[in-house]
Amino acid sequence: MILASLDNHGKIMYPNDSLVVTYRTQLLTYVEERVHTTFYSKEQLENNLDQYLYKCLIRHFLKYDFYDNKLDDVKKEFSFLYQLVEYCYDRFLSEKITLDERQISTLTLIFREHVLKNKIASRNLKKVVIITNSAKEKSTFFSQQLLYYFDTKMIAILNINELY
Repeated sequence: MILASLDNHGKIMYPNDSLVVTYRTQLLTYVEERVHTTFYSKEQLENNLDQYLYKCLIRHFLKYDFYDNKLDDVKKEFSFLYQLVEYCYDRFLSEKITLDERQISTLTLIFREHVLKNKIASRNLKKVVIITNSAKEKSTFFSQQLLYYFDTKMIAILNINELY
């Protein structure tokens, strides 16, 4: 139980728990209905939520937790998302699972990460065709710079002679 409650990037060390799945489903459904983002990669988000909720259950049962000062500003920094998670917890989950402010902040960050990933996935990128008389190497470098600074999709880089 102690190993399952620790952070790791390796193999998931907890059993499939129907309570955790129920909590996760309620939380995910509530938040997804209220943010302006569709979660395209739900499986990864579900796994992250399951793993964290299971860790919270174990840590509460064993009566320990770790303080993380990086979570102190989450409530202020991502107030809308934090309020969604907190309200869902207070309204639907607080009688079933015990979470403190830091744990709600961590759930908020898990959702924030996936909101950002899915906004990028659903973004309508501008399509660009570059027509140049510069060398291939220079135009390739320029196109990478363009992609770095702007949300674009490079369709083609054509030399002026290729137009004919």
